[in-house]
Amino acid sequence: MEPAKILAETKERLTTFSPYRMYGRVSQVVGLVIEGNGPVSSIGDAATIYPDDDTPPISAEVVGFKEKKTLLMPLGDLRGIGVGSRIFSRRNVVRMPV
Repeated sequence: MEPAKILAETKERLTTFSPYRMYGRVSQVVGLVIEGNGPVSSIGDAATIYPDDDTPPISAEVVGFKEKKTLLMPLGDLRGIGVGSRIFSRRNVVRMPV
C-alpha cells in the first residue's frame, strides 16, 4: 500500500476517534427489557452491558426509547445485570442470521 493512502486512511480514522468511551447505566429491568440512562444510540445499535460482579458482559440491542431512556433487549442471560450496571454502545447494528 502506498504511503499517501495509508496517511489518508489514518487521518480519516483519527477524525472519528474518541479517547473517551461514553456509557450509560441501567436504571431498571422489567421482564426482559433493560431500561438505561444513555448512552446516545439509535434503534438497532448494538450495546454491551457489564454487570457489577464477575459475571461476563452481555450483548443487547437498542429496541426503543421512553421518556429520555434507552430500552434494550438482551441477547443473553440477564444474570448479574442490575441497577447501575454500565452500558456501552457499540454504534453498530445487530445482525442475526435467520
